[in-house]
Amino acid sequence: MSSPSPTPPPDMNGQDSVFTISLTVYSITKKTVKNKSTTKEGKSIKTKELSFTISETNYIDFLRAALAKHNQGQFKITEAKRYAFKYIIGMKRKVSDTMDVDNAGDYKEMVKKINDKRPTIVKIFIDMKDVEKLPRGTKPADEDETGSTDDEQLMAASGSISDLDLHLARWHTMLEKKHRNDHGNGLTYVGPLGVLTLTPAMILDWCRALEAGEATLSTPPNIDSFNIAHKAPALHPARKAMLSAPPPTPAVDVNALTSVLLLQTLTKSGLIPTNSTENPLPPTPMTPTPLPSHNISKLSPIVHTPTQLSRCLKHAEKHLGVSNVTSFEAALHLQDIGPDILPDVSDQTLKDAGMSTGDIIRLKKGSSAWWNGPDAKQRCSETITELTPGPSRAAMKKIAYEKRYHEGGASRFSTGPMRADSGDDHETQALLDYDLFYHSDEQAQWLPVPKGFTVDDKGDEDPFLA
Repeated sequence: MSSPSPTPPPDMNGQDSVFTISLTVYSITKKTVKNKSTTKEGKSIKTKELSFTISETNYIDFLRAALAKHNQGQFKITEAKRYAFKYIIGMKRKVSDTMDVDNAGDYKEMVKKINDKRPTIVKIFIDMKDVEKLPRGTKPADEDETGSTDDEQLMAASGSISDLDLHLARWHTMLEKKHRNDHGNGLTYVGPLGVLTLTPAMILDWCRALEAGEATLSTPPNIDSFNIAHKAPALHPARKAMLSAPPPTPAVDVNALTSVLLLQTLTKSGLIPTNSTENPLPPTPMTPTPLPSHNISKLSPIVHTPTQLSRCLKHAEKHLGVSNVTSFEAALHLQDIGPDILPDVSDQTLKDAGMSTGDIIRLKKGSSAWWNGPDAKQRCSETITELTPGPSRAAMKKIAYEKRYHEGGASRFSTGPMRADSGDDHETQALLDYDLFYHSDEQAQWLPVPKGFTVDDKGDEDPFLA
């Protein structure tokens, strides 16, 4: 009697296998702390069970079925473009024992192991970052489209529109119903901080945030484009016009400006004595306004004098600890450096004069305080008081003049500064057959003698006049 033949193992082909599909998904969270926004990536694992009949030839069908179980069927999977996954056969295996499936050959090997071991369950691990690298296709034909709007159906019929675009279209329709303004020409969000007109780019950002779960239909996303502080000036047309309009330019009186510049030139050149009180000038725009004597001590000196530099250096040497600084007075005086501009002088200039770095710092700080302090102002007041009764040095200065005759020709001579003319001088000048000019050293040119002034023409003639 022959022995019975061994029973062959049951063929797993044609039978469903149970798979646990674990999908790792990622989300971005934003936090704002002290007006500084930070983003953080979080991840979570979603697990679902899939019954699937495997074979060596349904590799692509398995990839599609695994994603469809997690409602991710919008990705287009082909032989050329597919995603990788990991698997473990059996419940007692560790995560470190996972095997990679990157191509059809790896999938056939997995199918063979499952058929040989006949496990009760197989764990599959999929990373959403690998899946998102795939192109997106149209929605499956069997998916429910009863809730789509007319715009979505038109978009789906016009070409290959992704599932994300259809979702964004739904969100756009909901936002339009909720935030359409009374005039019907756009969307307007009314929030706790005011009114915000929504641009197409802002609507798209809101729809994307709704799709990602980072906003609601009543609350926009917390991003810069929705910061009402940045939008406020543009929401008010009147204020926008004020911001865009240039500030009004004040009218300039050219005659008054010319008179002021001429007066400054004459004063600096010593052509107008500062102590002229016997012949007061007529009330013209050129007339300087004298300062009250009791206010002189409250103002800083207008122009520095050599005595101010000397007193400032003595103050620094005695009270600031700058040793032997008075020995540099001649070097500073040669470069016309006074206490009024000493803080602005470069350190290298003072180093070249022989000062140390510490003395330079102490001198700059101390000279600024001295110049703005009461000592410099009081001494300036005393200097003005002392110089006022005495003769002015400008009176001793000779100025070059030129007579330009009406019939042609010219002659030059040198004499003292011009003075305010009297009534008789004014009548005499009207009969002259020449125009009188003076040479300004500061402007380096010949300027006409202003009206109201006269010159003693009995000076030294210039024999070298061309």
